[in-house]
Amino acid sequence: MASRNLDLLHPTLRPIALKFIDACKAANINMVICCTYRSDDEQNSLYAYGRTRAGKRVTNAKAGESAHNVVDKNGGGASCAFDIACFMGGKYAPDTDNQWARAGKIGTDLGLDWLGSPDSTFFELAHFQLKDWRKYK
Repeated sequence: MASRNLDLLHPTLRPIALKFIDACKAANINMVICCTYRSDDEQNSLYAYGRTRAGKRVTNAKAGESAHNVVDKNGGGASCAFDIACFMGGKYAPDTDNQWARAGKIGTDLGLDWLGSPDSTFFELAHFQLKDWRKYK
């Protein structure tokens, strides 16, 4: 299972993620960070969806190609991305709920790439990552 541990975020991303959490709370956005670091096996398992495994495609990245499973220059695992889940009435908020767009604005205002933005090449509402995350590899 992918980690929710904020300590597994890249040292550049962790303070931004903490600011993101605080700003979402202040904006009454009911969200949690639900994914930080993923192992190679976890990433490849997600990549299989819609390809060799039944289901809808959830990622275009194999292990080593995802901002969720970066091996940093010191040889340690670090996530240059996090995913969130927004809630409404105790259930996952639908994609149309404005919490997603408000969280997206907070993330982009903090300098993150948000894959839920209309100009994203792969639409993933829940995903935030460092710009130019590959430079941290």
